[in-house]
Amino acid sequence: MARDIVGVQYLRGLAALAVVVDHSAATVANAKYFGAPVLDGLLYRGASGVDLFFLISGFIITVVSLDSDWRPKVRIADFFGRRFKRILPLMWIAIISWAVLRYVGRGVFPLQPYLMAMVVSPVGDLEPVGIWTLRHEFIFYTVFALTMLGPRWARPLLAIWCLSPFLMMGWEGPELLEKIAYPVNVEFGAGVLVGLAWLKRGGQFKISIEPFWLMVLGLIGLMFFGRLVDLTFHELPKTLMAAAFCAPILLFGVYVTCPPGVVSAIGLALGNASYAIYLFHPHAISSVTGILAKAAPQAPPGLVIVLVVVIATLAGYLAHLLIEKPILAFLQRPRRVGELGRPA
Repeated sequence: MARDIVGVQYLRGLAALAVVVDHSAATVANAKYFGAPVLDGLLYRGASGVDLFFLISGFIITVVSLDSDWRPKVRIADFFGRRFKRILPLMWIAIISWAVLRYVGRGVFPLQPYLMAMVVSPVGDLEPVGIWTLRHEFIFYTVFALTMLGPRWARPLLAIWCLSPFLMMGWEGPELLEKIAYPVNVEFGAGVLVGLAWLKRGGQFKISIEPFWLMVLGLIGLMFFGRLVDLTFHELPKTLMAAAFCAPILLFGVYVTCPPGVVSAIGLALGNASYAIYLFHPHAISSVTGILAKAAPQAPPGLVIVLVVVIATLAGYLAHLLIEKPILAFLQRPRRVGELGRPA
């Protein structure tokens, strides 16, 4: 159902692109490459795309798991089965390929962070570091499944989890507790609220302007806002501000009508490939930036960032076409049933 809401797909793609911009700018500015920040570090605020990702995740999980009366329409076991198929195989390939790339480039890599990432450990260091977002995704999935898909009396526990970061303010507890009660919980909660509202009052409105470009402006505005208030994921007040800024962007994407056309095709392509872009863009950024730094060390950093963003995004899209789609098609194909009623 969520995939039919075109605006949400636009936002998924734009959020992924914002993260690519952030990582490209930070890598190009690294002293061992070009050593020059562009736009006084503004592009680093593309990291705020992750804030929007968390809201989108809360929305999508809600609308695909509940009916219009907020009753579960999927069993807990099926819910986790779908999440595992959707998330883990591609993530494992991204982690292993990144480890290989690190080994080729540096001759060694620490094994433990990669193993922790493979199982999406809720504690400890993860490598590649971008897997930290999936750590919190799986914590959210677990809490959502046990509360919203379980007995009705358990549902308030989801709200308690979303608000739990307030209990951790100014207190350093065990690492596991800190991760469970991390500030980004409020962003998942905001997405769930948008999803619950949409299930009750679905429908869309039309505007005369192409919605995609307004969403682009919304993401740019989020980057400026992030720089203004110095958004960080581990500080609750700033995460609350990020959620407050992202919620109207998500509401707009959910309820606006997105007409078909070239822009729509591009927006949908980015959205469909957003997960692969997120997982595989670091591979391309690291490789391409290193090559350019050696081949054209005097190239303008701004131009290098543009080139790296384009190549990294295309690499992620190719990973979507050549790896992600075949894996999902294989995992989601109907199983033949044998004569004894067992999978053949």
